[in-house]
Amino acid sequence: MEAARAAALEHLAYAESTGQEAQRVQALFNLSLAQSHLGDTDEAFESASECLSLTERRGDPYFIGLALWGVGASRVHAGDPASALIPLDRVAEIRERIGVRDPGRWRFYPDHVEALLATEQVERAEEQANLLLERGLASQRVSSVATGYRSLALVAAAKRDLSEADAQITRALESHNSWGSPFEQARTMLVAGQIARRIRAKARARQLLEDARDAFGSVGAPLWAARSAAELERLGARPGAPLELTETERRVAELAATGLTNRAVAAELFISPKTVEANLAKVYRKLEISTRAQLGSRLGTGADI
Repeated sequence: MEAARAAALEHLAYAESTGQEAQRVQALFNLSLAQSHLGDTDEAFESASECLSLTERRGDPYFIGLALWGVGASRVHAGDPASALIPLDRVAEIRERIGVRDPGRWRFYPDHVEALLATEQVERAEEQANLLLERGLASQRVSSVATGYRSLALVAAAKRDLSEADAQITRALESHNSWGSPFEQARTMLVAGQIARRIRAKARARQLLEDARDAFGSVGAPLWAARSAAELERLGARPGAPLELTETERRVAELAATGLTNRAVAAELFISPKTVEANLAKVYRKLEISTRAQLGSRLGTGADI
């Protein structure tokens, strides 16, 4: 992920120095995805929003769709899928209007399903999950098949049909065996662990969640690793983990809870943005939370973030 961000920044620098706006659009989109995966979700939102502004000025619907996906993805990675619904709904509308049928071209479908479920639109979420699986099978996109089954598992879990959820997530895990994307596989393992916990298969849940946490950590996705660790805490898999925040963790958390971006927190404390991200990941794990939106209430600040 770090190499991806570096490549996107290099691309952006070349595009700007040569005045190639179309290349700048692509670079900003790629940068936003890398930033989202790395946990720089505020910066990802800014990059994707700038990309969207450029694409809307150019009037190219294909790249408008990409930029909107970037905006929505930044919110999903931040742990706030509900706020991703409006941009991702727009992507779905553009997709149908201009005929982007291959789900491998715009991989926003799983994020859209999670956004719909977060806003309790279960029927629409099921429609999109089925569409993803159907188009994945038709185009022989193993990635789309795997995430399609995962999306259907989330829908079944939302409907409290845990037997169906378990069956669908098993199909998703099996599909990942022939598709080498460690991040998406880890995301599926996280969902599988959550479902296993709900059906009281504790040993299986523990293994899946530990594997998800370690996989997210290995690809440099700290917010997702923290989310997996929080699920392990709920399972009771790490009862001896210390809950006290260090002084640095507390200072980072208190500033983040006021609504400051990671970069602003770093400037305030004279540390790097990566140090801010690492400390926030530890805070999330210790406080057993998974989103920035929960931080203010857990610290007692009452901040509306």
